Amino acid sequence: MAEPMAALPLAASSSPPTTQGQAFAHTRMPFLTHLAELRRALIVIGLGWLLATFGCFTFAAPIFAYVCRPLRGLPGAKMIVLTPMEMFFAYLKLALCGGLFLAMPLALAQLWGFLAPGLYRHEKRWLAPFILAAWGCFLAGAAFCFYCVLPASFSYLVDMVPAGVEAHYSVSAYLGLLIQLMLAFGLIFELPMVMALLSAAGLVRPASYRRLRKYWLVVATVLGGVLTPTPDPMTQMMMAVPLMLFYELGILAASWVSKREPTDKPSSVPTA
Repeated sequence: MAEPMAALPLAASSSPPTTQGQAFAHTRMPFLTHLAELRRALIVIGLGWLLATFGCFTFAAPIFAYVCRPLRGLPGAKMIVLTPMEMFFAYLKLALCGGLFLAMPLALAQLWGFLAPGLYRHEKRWLAPFILAAWGCFLAGAAFCFYCVLPASFSYLVDMVPAGVEAHYSVSAYLGLLIQLMLAFGLIFELPMVMALLSAAGLVRPASYRRLRKYWLVVATVLGGVLTPTPDPMTQMMMAVPLMLFYELGILAASWVSKREPTDKPSSVPTA
């Protein structure tokens, strides 16, 4: 009788799960299950990118004609190919980048689907706005580069060509510069989203962003001079000014997210 009676207090003394454990009890997954979910998400993203790339490659010729618009109308500017395979690789590069643009919502949705089990219910409500805003900001940055920055940059570069020198531009070099700048501006326009997410996760406070504002002005000016293809101040400021403006928008977004974040955490187990 002594042994069963001794075991009884041990069974009775087992403490109930903590509040945080109750909140996440229904979302815990083993490590291998996390890896399987990540693998599935990467496969879905890869297949989506592949299908989007195939679709863009089908229309590679009209897409190429459209992306050459910044050079169209400039005096003496002509496009040339230097190798027999250059045009094929140019089409392939366009298709890959176009597929990336089209597959980005799917990639963001898969990313949030992978992270969702570790989020609170009020955090999951940010899923759709985050996907739409991130994709929209990236497209807005690429469009700003294509319609505003590139025409001004190429006009300046073509004007630098002296008399007696013909302005013939390689298709591969042109597309490389075009894609590099469009990706850079697309990422710049994502800056407010990144700042808001860091504040929502509790990693950076809005006050820290305000304190670092004066240093960011220097960083924005340096990036504007490094990432733009021309040395003229006008083109450099077309990148530096958006960097400064979007940093201020990021501070506002981070402050708004911090105020809306609830202070209390889930305290009960969800009802079955």
